[in-house]
Amino acid sequence: MFETLGTDFFKNVDTPKFVSNLGNSNRAIYQVMELPNRPATENIALEAGQQTRQLIPRPLSNKSNALSGDKISQIGRYLRLGWKCEAIASACNVSRATIFRYQSNLLWYGSLRKPAYRSLGRARKLSQADEDAVFEYLLHESWRQQDEVRSWLYYERGVDVSVPTISRLFKRRKWSRKQLKRISLNRSEPLRRAYLDDIRQFAADDLIFLDESIFNEKTGWRRHAYAPIGDDAEIDADINWGKTWSICAAMTLEGYLPCTGIKDGYYSTGDFADWLETKLIPALSQIHQFPMVIVLDNVKIHTREHVSQIIESAGHLIRYLPPYSPNYNPIELTFSVLKSWMKRNWIFLRETCSNYGEFIHLSIQQSRCDRFARKHFKHAGNGVYIEEKELIEFH
Repeated sequence: MFETLGTDFFKNVDTPKFVSNLGNSNRAIYQVMELPNRPATENIALEAGQQTRQLIPRPLSNKSNALSGDKISQIGRYLRLGWKCEAIASACNVSRATIFRYQSNLLWYGSLRKPAYRSLGRARKLSQADEDAVFEYLLHESWRQQDEVRSWLYYERGVDVSVPTISRLFKRRKWSRKQLKRISLNRSEPLRRAYLDDIRQFAADDLIFLDESIFNEKTGWRRHAYAPIGDDAEIDADINWGKTWSICAAMTLEGYLPCTGIKDGYYSTGDFADWLETKLIPALSQIHQFPMVIVLDNVKIHTREHVSQIIESAGHLIRYLPPYSPNYNPIELTFSVLKSWMKRNWIFLRETCSNYGEFIHLSIQQSRCDRFARKHFKHAGNGVYIEEKELIEFH
């Protein structure tokens, strides 16, 4: 319509009368339209009344459907002070209906929001006692499948429900299925408690954890791939394990010490003693902190008398982890990070490294697996090595 009128039409027309004769929708179009060869923001002189108007869009409303928490708190404060609804609506830039709604909630429920009620519908088949019995049962036999839990409910409680009902129950109670960790029957709880009581007397800054880890070319294999449904995911590769490599590392609260050893094969007692004398002890002398507490596990190469003599002659203390307690050694967590990085990058870097030992050395540098050493200290031993307050101060 407006494209056919031309520019001269608006110079001679009684614009206020013309606009008043338009409908609401056309009036809105007139306010935002652009004249030919003339910007929308240009002033147009109107002969009737010699007034100038600017063709600009209508300003958007400042009101929002969702109120912020601060604004809701402000409304509640004004209501408790006895302000009138009109004054609150004007001060907070909201509608009076919104203020009336919050005022009604405050009157009936004592809160600005209505309490949450369970939606109406069919009652649940499992009573509160049945649900509590299920989780009491899972505390002793957590490895059960959902269909086995369903069968247990039927034979022990006389309740017949579906497997999806069990699934919804777990989700509602925030239970999830996790990888099951096997705990050795030879683990001694008295020895573990004795170790924790002893290690608590030392500050986390004074602790050094040592350990070895084994690698081979299979460590970098990816075990999952995409394939069409019904087909196997296959790849042509050498199925041999390849050479075995070992690393020996020492970790403090700040990360790895610059003494990590990489060896083709396994560490023997002699190899470990030589690593202590030539790499670990010189690295500890640069810290200028005596004595340090060196924590080892109970493998044979660590418990030899010659090993303890090397550490104690350098002025340091030695402590052994309780048997079958790798979760008390935070360096184990860094090895997990390292091997995850190797699995992700071995397929890309295997052509650039001369041997697998060079790839291990590159992986330690690039993965920076010790960058979360403080968090690993916190996680290992359920916080026995570093207090929560110390961790917060570090962040």
